[in-house]
Order: sequence, then C-alpha cells, then structure tokens
Amino acid sequence: MTSHGHVLWPRLNWVHLMQWVEDKFSKRKDFSSILARLTLSTAAYFIWTERNCRVFQEHQKPSGVLAHEALMQIRLLLLNYKGTIPARRRVQWNI
Repeated sequence: MTSHGHVLWPRLNWVHLMQWVEDKFSKRKDFSSILARLTLSTAAYFIWTERNCRVFQEHQKPSGVLAHEALMQIRLLLLNYKGTIPARRRVQWNI
C-alpha cells in the first residue's frame, strides 16, 4: 500500500504514528494528505478485521490477498471522491 500512496511512513509505535499523522496530514486538504489518511484508516481496518477473523473464526488470509483487497477498497473510495484527483494519480489508481 505504501507504493501506491507514496507516503514514507515512519516506523513508530501506534501512539506516535497517530501523532505524526495528525501533525503532518490532519489540517491539510490536498489530495496527497487525503490519500495518506485513507491509506492509514484502510490499513487499520483491514488489520483489525483480519485479527478478529484469526482470533474468533480461526481463519486467515495470505498477506498478499489482504494487501490487494485493501488497495481495491482505497480505489473504490477514490472513485467516490468529489474533489480533484491529479492526472498521474488517476493513472496510478486506474480511475
């Protein structure tokens, strides 16, 4: 997901990562900031749901499948985005 989002995510614990995201992206309205927030929230959601599947259903998906599903989820969110998406991002995300 990092390669599609073009954000260099620091290796921080969860609390420090949330602080870093807030400082870097929370107030900005440009497309790159919106994409970074979408990427983080989608990753957190997919990790959480995968964890629940493993704990409660004893079922797990390969990491490649999870990454692909997360990328497709971000793509669907971008298809519904009402703002302007830069041309190179449209090509990159096939939208």
